[in-house]
Amino acid sequence: MNEMMPSKRKYNANIISISLTRIRGRSSQTEKKEQEMDVEALALRLSKIKEFLLILFKEIHSMR
Repeated sequence: MNEMMPSKRKYNANIISISLTRIRGRSSQTEKKEQEMDVEALALRLSKIKEFLLILFKEIHSMR
């Protein structure tokens, strides 16, 4: 019986290790998705700023 205990502990440790790896993998995937969403939001903001600046420059140019 005592001979089985170390292998069972090792087995449990491996399961815990695999579980933690999966959790880390999920969190890194979630972070990656959040970063992609942040980049998309930033791109949208930049395009709106670009549109605003184009309108502003056209208005300034038409005043001359």
